[in-house]
Amino acid sequence: MESTGQLLEDALASYEKREYAKAEKFVDALLEGNPQFHRGWFLKGVILEETGKGDVARKCYAKAGSLFNMWFRLALQLQESDPERALVYYARVLEMDRNFSMALLNKGMLHEKLGEREKAKEALKRYAADLEIANKELESFSYSASHDLRAPLRTLDGFSEILIQEYGDKLDETGKDYLNRIRKASQNMSQLIDDMAKLSRITQVGMNYQEVDLSEMARSILKEFKEYQPERKADFIIAPHMKAKADDQLTLILMRNLLENAWKFTSRCPLTKIEFGISSQRGKEVYFIKDNGIGFDMKYADKLFKPFQRIHSEKDYTGTGIGLAIVQRVVQRHGGRIWAESEVSKGATFFFTLG
Repeated sequence: MESTGQLLEDALASYEKREYAKAEKFVDALLEGNPQFHRGWFLKGVILEETGKGDVARKCYAKAGSLFNMWFRLALQLQESDPERALVYYARVLEMDRNFSMALLNKGMLHEKLGEREKAKEALKRYAADLEIANKELESFSYSASHDLRAPLRTLDGFSEILIQEYGDKLDETGKDYLNRIRKASQNMSQLIDDMAKLSRITQVGMNYQEVDLSEMARSILKEFKEYQPERKADFIIAPHMKAKADDQLTLILMRNLLENAWKFTSRCPLTKIEFGISSQRGKEVYFIKDNGIGFDMKYADKLFKPFQRIHSEKDYTGTGIGLAIVQRVVQRHGGRIWAESEVSKGATFFFTLG
């Protein structure tokens, strides 16, 4: 049986060839195995609209929207009773919002290719209004998550620290361990909230395009890492004169996250090797960051850029699992794409374009 990703690719390929009946069969097979896959419902609506079944198409769009709203309502309901689950649902809402935006943009472009410019404008205008409402709701939730949830976490951490400092002599080792666990959990939760806020802000900040020296940026970041851990042996290879027209602040976030991952996952190597270079694929500049670290199994590649989806154990490598999701958002805001290639114990290479 084909995977969800493969069925989606087959459906999109058939749609692009205007083989609408075939595309609909792939989408139906996808939804049969995963009825809560919102992108499947949205794509089915697009296909049905192309075949003149506007009424049924609108029902599919409504189904996709209801799934979006379902995760959002669940997040709101759980934000006080179970904040960790609320953040997971919030991450899904953010992912859906990104996917809806991309789907709407692609749909508008396809309509223009088919010579239906007016139809494209009206469709995008209608959906843009819906997305604006959703984004305002997300912004409100993000504010709540980043402010209202911090107070109880600070209380947990603060009073636990007081108990350890002032009553530590009255507690046995088990009691102290419990309090330290409470502190660690509250600190981890606070870090998750910070990372969710960062992810949300990436989609909201304005773009300031200018010439960015990526080679110098990489050199500066890696120098900082080496100064922080001078005992590590490292070999850095940075291609010279790599420049791009991009937002300098967002690009710094992108480079720091990718290089930080390379540095982290090579920490157990006798000699760390990190290479930052550029190649050309189909006439397009493709940047890459390559390391000789622990790598990963490519069967988990679909998890890489999803918030809180970790491939390696937190006990072995620290982190919240949000960094690559932020990287993907930055790349997408520049109109580019990002992907990775790896083998277990043979390092990893991340490729990305900027427009």
